[in-house]
Amino acid sequence: MKWIFICFLIISNICKAQMPSAFQFKQIKDEEGLLGNVINCFLQDKDGFLWIGTYDGLKRYSGEHTDVFRTNRRDSTSICNNIVHDICEDKSGRIWFATNEGIAVFDKQKNSFRNISKFGKSPLSGCFNILCGSDGNIWFSSFWQGFFKYDVKNDKLEKIGQPLKNGIIQNGLVEDKINKGIWIGTTEGLYFYDFRKKSLFNYLKNPDNIEILTQNEAVALTLDQNQLIYADNVKGEIIFYDLIKNKITKTLKPESKIKQNSFDAATIFADKNHHLWFSTWNYSFFYIEPENNKIVQLFHDKSKPTSIASEFFWAGWQQKDGSIWIGTPAGISIHNPDRSFYNVHDISELYPDLDEEFGVISFAEDSSDGSWWLGTSFRGLIHYFPNAHSLKVINLPNKSSILPYGGAVSNLREFGNYLFFLSGKALYRYDRKN
Repeated sequence: MKWIFICFLIISNICKAQMPSAFQFKQIKDEEGLLGNVINCFLQDKDGFLWIGTYDGLKRYSGEHTDVFRTNRRDSTSICNNIVHDICEDKSGRIWFATNEGIAVFDKQKNSFRNISKFGKSPLSGCFNILCGSDGNIWFSSFWQGFFKYDVKNDKLEKIGQPLKNGIIQNGLVEDKINKGIWIGTTEGLYFYDFRKKSLFNYLKNPDNIEILTQNEAVALTLDQNQLIYADNVKGEIIFYDLIKNKITKTLKPESKIKQNSFDAATIFADKNHHLWFSTWNYSFFYIEPENNKIVQLFHDKSKPTSIASEFFWAGWQQKDGSIWIGTPAGISIHNPDRSFYNVHDISELYPDLDEEFGVISFAEDSSDGSWWLGTSFRGLIHYFPNAHSLKVINLPNKSSILPYGGAVSNLREFGNYLFFLSGKALYRYDRKN
């Protein structure tokens, strides 16, 4: 009996010390073949394959097997560069990639790539974004060369406007199907390319007085329903812009609890619940619920295997079952807000006296209603209702002036309408119904 009591004590203390917040992550392990030193992007294609762009090649995951594609300088049909920044799928099911040395398209029949690595004689370096447009064209950016359209039908590459002064960084292109154009994020503000007018607009050319076309650095673009969401790195705010009403409807300012000057945005990912996952260049990671202004900072903790793998990420993706994949420099972390890997029930919130002793030392689930029976060290028998997060404390017959609730309750067992347990030198039977 003494040995069982000590085991419960150790387990109780470990749980109390290591139980984290409600955010629990599963880590994809190296042996599963999905990791590179940096995860840049995700895409699930129409055939169900998950494509993962990394700093060490392109991965294609079937759910059971991973294929790896890397550059081979002796093979012109291999992908043009191992650093894959962005992925999209066109209407015909072809997969396009933005790399450090141009763009590439994958031929599923031949299992090979066609590369576009130059515009004229100029190399297309630093291609951080690629977008398969609803018009059938491929739109992409080169940090040094600017913004491009590739006309798939006519096999023609066209530069749109002049090279942008400070370049287009990652997470810098999104298509606006409402206003028929593309939003472009740069260090010199937002640009908008209008499909109908075939023209670029920014703070210097803004005939419609669009309020978000300012000179402030605009990065980390994403879409959520009818909203354009991006980060204004000058104001240190996340901007919510209604694409139908054409106005800013909300701003939020995440602030790190431990780091100063934390707002230098890198990535915003909007999940299916319209919640945001946001990271900055100085490794501050936030989870945001815009509807109630809830902002939670997430931390990597080496001592907690269920913490996020890194406090920086480039890409997010959500499965049909709700699982959210976060691509970080340390691999992939997976979180499912609807199906947590475990839930934390802090009984001491309701019963602070538990903290004065050794806490809960035995457990049994009530098969009739799913409630829990908890045996404590010196605080009686607890009947806990997890759905309502409420409890009832039952004093034992062996209570005394020294033990006002009774002795330690161990070896809880359910049998019929009765609950059996050991306390002190006796076996007790408790009638749950009466």
